[in-house]
This record gives sequence, structure tokens and C-alpha cells, in this order.
Amino acid sequence: MGDLARVLPESTRKLIEGLAHRAPSLGDLTEEQSRQVAAAVLGDFLKDEMKRAVLSERVRFPVERDLFLSDKRSVHTRRAYATALGVFEGWLRHKNLNVVDLTPALADDFIRAQRSLDLDEDTIRLRITTLSSFYTFLERRYEEVRNPFRGTKIRPRSSWATAVIPSEDEVKILMDKATPEIRVAIAIMVETGMRVGGLVELRIKADGSFLTVTKGKRFESLESLSQETLQMIREAGMSTFRPWNAEDHPTRGDGGDPVAKATAALSSRIGRHCAALKDSKLVAAAYSPHDFRHYFAQKHADRGLVWLRDRLGHASIAVTERYLRNTLGVDTVQF
Repeated sequence: MGDLARVLPESTRKLIEGLAHRAPSLGDLTEEQSRQVAAAVLGDFLKDEMKRAVLSERVRFPVERDLFLSDKRSVHTRRAYATALGVFEGWLRHKNLNVVDLTPALADDFIRAQRSLDLDEDTIRLRITTLSSFYTFLERRYEEVRNPFRGTKIRPRSSWATAVIPSEDEVKILMDKATPEIRVAIAIMVETGMRVGGLVELRIKADGSFLTVTKGKRFESLESLSQETLQMIREAGMSTFRPWNAEDHPTRGDGGDPVAKATAALSSRIGRHCAALKDSKLVAAAYSPHDFRHYFAQKHADRGLVWLRDRLGHASIAVTERYLRNTLGVDTVQF
């Protein structure tokens, strides 16, 4: 290996020495054979290094980070993502790595480094989800880049509890046995993933699209309600513009927010209906209105986090990622 030691850089020489150790006959190469092996290996080595150097010049972390964050509308999301990317940038600098150098093994090293800081698993998971999304963004921009977090072996686990979700057959039973108004409520929740609070503020347009206010935020639909659901509203004798109106559904007591009171009353009615069917052993659990939102998320999980985030009205894709883990009880993120 004397000639190899003089010709090759240390990293490549170690590679050859490893090959020679596993196949002792390589150690008996003639001088000319040694030069041929060295030239071949060094050529491939330099070719890969040149590709990496060119890609490193093209993919500048600060520029890509700013582009990645630029379409995040939520201030909270931008702040959380920027924090995760800042931590990652510091780790890369400490390791003397470029963003394109990361491999699945190095990604695991980053996760181990986060765990050494005694962070909770959800915080670590948020950071990993952010970085996975960032590398997926880079994959779309540069065909040479691959998401290293897709191959990690030590992904953080969720600490969230698993939701109880009705089956498709149970949803049908719950709707068949419901009063017309409760049937409409369940139909809209399982079709759109809407919160029960959104029902009370619901306004339906002539084309079946809708807008509402949920958790204090205006939400406008990306799809129209199905004709089946619209027909169900008409058959229930409800307004096809505003099926629920807080003023039209008085509740006990005076004063207070009429929308909050109407929401509580509708939620209670749905809960009592589900509990009665559970007592009759027609369904497995006394489902809450929010369980129908989880039903929607489970049904459409294969459409991806971004699609679900937009329909569920989450401010952050990280919230949707947590939501799916809570919904399905398994790790649903495909890094």
C-alpha cells in the first residue's frame, strides 16, 4: 500500500486499506495495479467531491431558509420554524458541515444532540418535522438533494394520547338514528372536519362553498358541500344559507355570548345522542363532536399534512402533524 499512501488523500487511503483488510489479496497488488486502483478510486472521489462542492455553492442555507419561511403566513409558525432552523444551522456550523452534506446517519446524530439537551420529545419532534419539511422544500428545488430525515432511525415519539374515532359504519348508525338537525351536524363535521363551534357560525353560499368563524378566526372552504349534505339540510327544514343561528336557538339563562351558548347546547345534544347509542350498544363509545373532526383527519390522512392543515384550519403544519399522531395513534409522518 506504499504507493497508495503517497497518491491518495487520507480518507480514500483508509477506504482502500479497509478493502485490503477484508480482501487480503488486494494487499499483493503490483505497483502498476496499485496505481490503476488509486487512479480509479481517486477519480471517483474527486468527481463526487466536485459535485458536492458545486452543489454547496448553489444551495446557500440563509437564502434557502428565507425562501422556505417566506410563505408561512402565521407569525407563530414562522417563529417556530425559524427557531428550529437556527438550531440546525448552529449544529451544522459546529460540525463544519454544509446543508447538502447531511446523511440519514448524520440526521440521527442531530437528533441525539437534541436529546442530550434534555428537551421534551414534542419539542424535538417539532424541530425534526420542520427540518424534514425544509429538506422536502430543497428536494423540489434541487434534484440532487435528498431528504436525510426520511431515513432516520431514532425519530422522537409523541406524548399525545390517542383519540377515539368512530368507524364508517358507526357514523352511518349515528346519522340514521339522529334527529334531522343532529344528522346535518354530523354530516357536515365528517365531510369537512369542522369544529362544532363552526357550525353555529356557518354561512353557506349558493354554490355550496361556505365560510364560518372557528376559534375566533374566519375560515373559508376550499371545496363545496356535497349535494347530499345540502339536500339533507333542506329536508331538515333548515336554512340553506345559515342552518344554525344563535339568535334562533335560545338557551337557558340570560346574558352571555349567544354563539358560545348555542355551541355548548349543540355540542351537548350531539354528545347525548352518541351516549344513548353507546348505552344501546349500537356504537363502541360515547363520541364527542370533536371525534368527528378526528374521523375526517383519519379518512383523509393519505392526502398529506399540507392538504389537511388547510382543511382543518390549523395555523401550523406542526399542529396538523401532532393532530394526526393523536388521531391515528401511530407515527404518520413520512420523512
